[in-house]
Amino acid sequence: MNCVRLRLFFVLNCLWLGSSSGSDPDDPLLVVELPQGKLRGRDNGNFYSYESIPYAEPPIDDLRFEAPLAYAQKWLDTFDATRPPVVCLQWDQFTPGDNKLAGEEDCLTVSIYRPKSSSRNGLPVVGHIHGGAFMFGAAAQNGHENVMREGKFILVKISYRLGPLGFASTGDADLPGNYGLKDQRLALQWIKANIASFGGEPENILLVGHSAGGASVHLQLLREDFSQLAKAAISFSGNALDPCVVQQGGRGRAFELGRIVGCGLPADSATLKKCLKSKTASEIVSAVQSFLIFSYVPFAPFGPVVEPLDAPDAFLTQDPRDVIKSGKFGQVPWAVTYVTEDGGYNAALLLEESNKCGKTLLEELNDRWSDWAPYLLFYRDSKKAIEEMDDYSRKIRQEYVGDQRFSSQNYWELQMLFTDVLFKNSTQDSLDLHRKHGKSPAYAFVYDNPADRGIAQVLTKRRHINFGTVHGDDYFLIFENVVRDPQLRPDEKSISRNFISMLADFALSDNGTLTYGECVFQDNVGTGAELDPLIVEIPNGKLRGRDNGNYFSYESVPYAEPPIGELRFEAPQPYSQEWRDVFDATQPAVDCLQWKQFRNEKLQGEEDCLTVSIYRPKNKTRSSYPVVVLLHGGCFMFGGAASYGQEYIMREGKMLLVKISYRLGPLGFTSTGDKNLPGNYGLKDQRLALRWIKQNIASFGGMPENIVLIGHSAGGASTHLQLLHEDFSQLARAAISVSGNALDPWVVQQGGRRRAFELGRIVGCGQLADSVELKKCLKSKPAREIVSAVRSFLVFSYVPFTPFGPVVEPADAPDAFLTQDPRDVIKSGKFSQVPWVVTYTTEDGGYNAALLLKKNKTTGETWIETLNDRWFDWAPYLLFYRDSKKTIKDMDVFSRDLRQKYLGDRRFSVESYWDLQRMFTDILFKNSVPEAIDLHRKRGQSPVYSFVYDNPAVSGLGQVLSNRTDVFFGTVHGDDVFLMFDDVSLRTAIRPDEEVISRKFIKMIEDFALSDKGTLSFGEYPLVVDIPNGKLRGRDNGHYYSYESVPYAEPPIGELRFEAPQPYSKQWADVFNVTQPPVACLQWNQFSEEKLQGAEDCLTVSVYKPKNTTRSSYPVVVLLHGGAFMFGGAASNGHEYIMREGRLMLVKISYRVGPLGFASSGDKDLPGNYGLKDQRLALRWIKENIASFGGMSDNIVLIGHSAGGASTHLQLLHEDFSQLARAAISVSGNALDPWVVQQGGRRRAFELGRIVGCGQPTDSVELKKCLKSKPAREIVSAVRSFLVFSYVPFTPFGPVVEPADAPDAFLTQDPRDVINSGKFSQVPWVVTYTTEDGGYNAALLLEENKTTGETWIETLNNRWFDWAPYLLFYRDSKKTIKDMDVFSRDLRQKYLGDRRFSVESYWDLQRMFTDILFKNSVPEAIDLHRKRGQSPVYSFVYDNPAVSGVGQVLSTGMISS
Repeated sequence: MNCVRLRLFFVLNCLWLGSSSGSDPDDPLLVVELPQGKLRGRDNGNFYSYESIPYAEPPIDDLRFEAPLAYAQKWLDTFDATRPPVVCLQWDQFTPGDNKLAGEEDCLTVSIYRPKSSSRNGLPVVGHIHGGAFMFGAAAQNGHENVMREGKFILVKISYRLGPLGFASTGDADLPGNYGLKDQRLALQWIKANIASFGGEPENILLVGHSAGGASVHLQLLREDFSQLAKAAISFSGNALDPCVVQQGGRGRAFELGRIVGCGLPADSATLKKCLKSKTASEIVSAVQSFLIFSYVPFAPFGPVVEPLDAPDAFLTQDPRDVIKSGKFGQVPWAVTYVTEDGGYNAALLLEESNKCGKTLLEELNDRWSDWAPYLLFYRDSKKAIEEMDDYSRKIRQEYVGDQRFSSQNYWELQMLFTDVLFKNSTQDSLDLHRKHGKSPAYAFVYDNPADRGIAQVLTKRRHINFGTVHGDDYFLIFENVVRDPQLRPDEKSISRNFISMLADFALSDNGTLTYGECVFQDNVGTGAELDPLIVEIPNGKLRGRDNGNYFSYESVPYAEPPIGELRFEAPQPYSQEWRDVFDATQPAVDCLQWKQFRNEKLQGEEDCLTVSIYRPKNKTRSSYPVVVLLHGGCFMFGGAASYGQEYIMREGKMLLVKISYRLGPLGFTSTGDKNLPGNYGLKDQRLALRWIKQNIASFGGMPENIVLIGHSAGGASTHLQLLHEDFSQLARAAISVSGNALDPWVVQQGGRRRAFELGRIVGCGQLADSVELKKCLKSKPAREIVSAVRSFLVFSYVPFTPFGPVVEPADAPDAFLTQDPRDVIKSGKFSQVPWVVTYTTEDGGYNAALLLKKNKTTGETWIETLNDRWFDWAPYLLFYRDSKKTIKDMDVFSRDLRQKYLGDRRFSVESYWDLQRMFTDILFKNSVPEAIDLHRKRGQSPVYSFVYDNPAVSGLGQVLSNRTDVFFGTVHGDDVFLMFDDVSLRTAIRPDEEVISRKFIKMIEDFALSDKGTLSFGEYPLVVDIPNGKLRGRDNGHYYSYESVPYAEPPIGELRFEAPQPYSKQWADVFNVTQPPVACLQWNQFSEEKLQGAEDCLTVSVYKPKNTTRSSYPVVVLLHGGAFMFGGAASNGHEYIMREGRLMLVKISYRVGPLGFASSGDKDLPGNYGLKDQRLALRWIKENIASFGGMSDNIVLIGHSAGGASTHLQLLHEDFSQLARAAISVSGNALDPWVVQQGGRRRAFELGRIVGCGQPTDSVELKKCLKSKPAREIVSAVRSFLVFSYVPFTPFGPVVEPADAPDAFLTQDPRDVINSGKFSQVPWVVTYTTEDGGYNAALLLEENKTTGETWIETLNNRWFDWAPYLLFYRDSKKTIKDMDVFSRDLRQKYLGDRRFSVESYWDLQRMFTDILFKNSVPEAIDLHRKRGQSPVYSFVYDNPAVSGVGQVLSTGMISS
């Protein structure tokens, strides 16, 4: 396919890597002969390397600050090319500590990497120029393993001078600068001359670079003779027009450099140069720190410059823009790219903490914007006056941030500013200049696919922030780099291979074609001013649309072969014609042939009509649009694409609109009810059109993944019927049925066979015996004759309004569309799970009833008056039950009851019209809506929405059909939809209130199309909160607001199951709906009859904010629910008490529980503690985002009960917990309780695997892989196999001590050892218990065993030695069975002596449980904290029994607890 400005949704940046292996000294390919002599490389297994080959004389002493000289030395011995290239001397941003000096001055080498596996004798060559802002970086910073693995080309990495040694310039002939660029050029000459010796093809060289390397590539290309050195070039995230590339002010910096290193104030540049040559290179490069105003800003104090014409060996003597405009540059194919958040490289460092004040640099930026912005964005030397510079600073801040302060909340706006100014804008400018002035292909693409870890995370040391797709996220998929995760995701592996193939193919292409997979990029050269936006290319060829001022239209584009001749009464065939000439798509769509209700001349349209019409707004702010596809109404009998306008939607400029034309009336819906003439051709047309749209809409600027289908009346019913196909979700992401759905009585009809044969009789086919003959005859008749026969099916006026419509087809019908009644389809659950909206208006029936107010031209009487005498005849046709009643008696009874219900004994008249209209509304439109909603609720899994519209138009269908203005019809059919899709024939103007509604309706559709969760919204709402992911909307609960189910982590499903949680990174295009209560994480719930509860995708926080007019912000209490680490959820504990007081904001955390949260094999492969890691990530989310809800991020207290209390304690044992909360409270649970940190986890993990069918895995890697493949519900259901009886032990899966080498380890020592080390968070802590806490565990023993009828406590007498270790959690802590039995005996003796377990001795048993499971650990924990901690520790015991509590619940009320 062709790709116009392809937006590749994938990944960019820079740093270091390498590889080595044993070498065979006799391998002839290891020794290469060059003019200098022989050199020996290294065998690395799947590739050879030849590293650190000098291409220039060392640029030292008198050759410092000079153009490079070609390397001339002859080697007497074989040159050793096995050593990795040294870094050119630099002040390196990524070297930790204050001393950032790295590398050597003698560094001008190339390093060559040649794959072994190749079917070619010679290989294309990719020359690589590393990035690093012209200041740092190296050939070794980007790896070659990915490239060598693919084995498609030879890679050559170039080392070149950097920083002041490479780019210091006085702007004159004495010290002209650009030495680093001249190094690159000499290296390219060396490659061209020598690469054949390494098996490279000198005629197939591609030059690539990233960042400053990308800009260097572009600058090299701007040399006219570049085409003699390379065949093509690609600049990734950097080009010559970036503001940081070619700089002004170089002379001032050069003399300042001299002053810093002790050259004083030289009289001229010759003296300065002489002095600089006398200084040590380390001195000169270390001076870089004096040019940085903070951190590493500006990141390119020394870079390329425009040299004077008289400079010796000048590289660049004009501004790059002027070079391109002159046309005198290398005419080779060139690609230029950027990533969607390229500016994250530059902006992210502002999230660092300032050394001065403890604030982030971003916060400090508020007071320093005017000072820092010119350095950050490189206009310090391009503005002539300070006033001009300050004005620009102020303007650009206002444009992106407005009046907001810089903060983490609006970081994305700042990052967008950096992306636009430093990367994006110049890409568009350079592409435009090349289009206008170049002769060779120019390509561009944007990459958008964030890495899990990239340069922004490295710079900020923050992994939990979503930075988007930052600098290097694409490039490092080709040339690996340590700043990103070495383990690529499956999608990234695929992209990596495609990128590498793209480079190889580009190097080999004879016509400079750039391809990515199956996609062929469009050459943009020569298409600048001449680019015709009206020309669109699709598989059939090119088509031309029309410019309509504020939008483009492409009308009457065929999607199916004409349904004529033998294709009449057949399923549509995809349009297959290839256009030699440009197809004219400027003609309005013709109506499909129809008997039209609203025309005097009823017969309208053509049989050849299967087209789509596309309307695209002109909107410079966006390159692609969500798509709304419209199915017109008209009772399946009439109407067309032109019936519904596009002006309102185009005016808003936010969506692309597609209107579908489909067959109608007898041509679209005649059916004999068998496979020969099954019917539903119009519905099949719609479906084929939807497929066409999905496949082609991207060519028009539409987003194929953001399509919403909408229809009105019969179009609404059609929309619903399309949705009832299981694979509709592959064609659209949402659907809206306006005033029509599949359950309306006029939609799916009976009696079709009778009508089909009657149609045949009317058109002259006689009395045929079967449907084959009928179909053959109907195909032979003129289409106009068939459609004109409609009048014979009308009883009066246009009644029934749908004589031909959808039917249920037989199962054996070819290409069947509907083989069951829609109700049965929904009940089966086998329909598309996409969000659906169904609506009606309060007087929808006015469409059908209003025509009864017209006069019968023959009698002069109104139809409503005639209805009094014809009710029993007409009502079954008007209300569509003529064919659904079995007998005429049933029909008449229904007619009588209906009239009685709505009119009683009154006559039909103008006076009783409203009751008649209400009847029509109810039966034809309203009654089906709650029925459809109810069925979808019960059987569906996707959101279902409904609304009723009530705002009467001044004039609408009621007035048109009745031809009366003296009757008030209310809000009739179409009063809503015609505010979305204008209809000038019905409404010439809309009121101001309707104007507002119109805009909101259109915004509603746009947001619905873009919504990731299928959220439907109408207008703004005061509960909207803005966080980095986008906007979210909560609920008003009277005295408080709630924002529930806000995701803080990516769903822990698929490959993320049994992994540390990943920060939630999705950006919400629409307002995210947070009004749904949090789901419990999947669990085997002790307190539920249906034990299996919840969902695996559950990692959310729920925020509750009181309404309190006396305060604008609140301290925050964060709750960790209890549940023995096995069950429970955010909804387990209420919030009404806290909200009633109105003083605190409450946040509840949902975290993984049971085996999904705590299964552990005790090694790094399946370390466990995922639930604790979830809590920790949630705490970070709260710290960063709670201010947006009105919470005080510096006043957070963490509280938890039971397992939540133990979790709170475990969180506190992290040293940096004090950065997340200022205090903690553990209620009835702490880290030293015996049920908290457990042993025996490995055994339980492998037993879990065995239970769910993993067999006996040899190691934990295999176990984990198998467990990931199993249904989550299967894993959690396995919990019952770990229970000895009832829910004992209550914590079969819980926290563990992880090995030290576990990734993202949470707990690597026993909690006692952590406290003893003193390395835990020094925040105030409260630990509590209740006097009978053990009642939770003991009370269930008072339950009756349903099998034996005996209580568990009675059975305990015989099972004590078996059950006690599980009840009291010493099963895995005792070394031998003897130790365990002795402990069990002593325990029983201590608390009960020689008494039996019984209801009478229950209190002693409960006291035992309280002591061991809760009480004993409290003084121990307090004592350890006292000795080793420095912060306050508090404790209290609560003793005030509730009337009813968990004891009564668990024991079924047998005894007071």
